[in-house]
Amino acid sequence: MKPDLLPAVTILQSQWPTLSDLDRSIAITPVLAAGTSGRQLAAALGCSEALIRLLKQLAKASPEDRRQLRAGLISTREVVRRIKGGLELKARKEHEAKKLANLGATERGAKRVMRWFRDEGISCPYAEQILIEARRKLAEAEMSGALPKEKAPARLKVGDIIHLCGRVVPAFSDAFSFVEHFARWLALWAFHVMPDIQVRDGALDIALDQLSAR
Repeated sequence: MKPDLLPAVTILQSQWPTLSDLDRSIAITPVLAAGTSGRQLAAALGCSEALIRLLKQLAKASPEDRRQLRAGLISTREVVRRIKGGLELKARKEHEAKKLANLGATERGAKRVMRWFRDEGISCPYAEQILIEARRKLAEAEMSGALPKEKAPARLKVGDIIHLCGRVVPAFSDAFSFVEHFARWLALWAFHVMPDIQVRDGALDIALDQLSAR
């Protein structure tokens, strides 16, 4: 425990038996925030570390739950249960929101891939080969740790990123290197335009399904 916290803890020790759980929660918050561990504080106050964890949770109570707790209408554990329930609900909502955002990004990514094939004048049979090879290259680079370390500058538009990625890929001279060239290009720009692997893989999957259905 930091020496400068000893006076505050000494005062807290003398007041501890008379404080309500809510007041205890308020009192320990600055001490813990200053760097004292829950174990250290529990030892100093002669209580269990579990109680300190419970009181830390209590600090997140809503004003209404605090009012009810002070009035004796609900228990400390009920308030903590409500806090945990609220946090779980918030986490579920955030998860669902991220799923929806990823779904939209995935669909936009698939459209961008299909537009790129059209812009480059690549017919369906070649497009399928290119996409499959691009996915293989991305998976291989992921496993070997060979993915690019630098991200594309945020100021660049998607079209600019695609164009710049194309400039660093070797040119081709025959059918085999044609597929290799565009597969490298697609893998590179897809990585930069869709940095989230779930979005990127989903977009490439959708695009491949659309090509296979033709």
